[in-house]
Amino acid sequence: MNRKGYHSINAQVVMSATGTVLDAVARWPGCTTDAKILANSGLCHRFETGQLRGVLLGDSGYPLKRWLMTPIGHPQNNQENAYNRLVHNYYLLLHATVISIVNGSCCHECLYAITDS
Repeated sequence: MNRKGYHSINAQVVMSATGTVLDAVARWPGCTTDAKILANSGLCHRFETGQLRGVLLGDSGYPLKRWLMTPIGHPQNNQENAYNRLVHNYYLLLHATVISIVNGSCCHECLYAITDS
């Protein structure tokens, strides 16, 4: 049961800046934290062992890592505010993509990327 009192699944979805789903894990109960899902994922292992390189953007539910950037808790200047807006805009794009997958209106390329990852 999740924190709102009903049954759900918590999904971790990684999407490119162009909107392609690169990785998805949707097998954890809704009460599972984002950080726990990440820590137990193959994606995390591949980044930690150097098999994958690059940088991911995550929301505040994820830990800050050398390869995972999260929002700045208390932005102090225009640049930090702009960075937080960028992270939020990517979150909105990701959320819209996940909703379209759940509703069955996603393109075949997205579905292929999910099942092939």
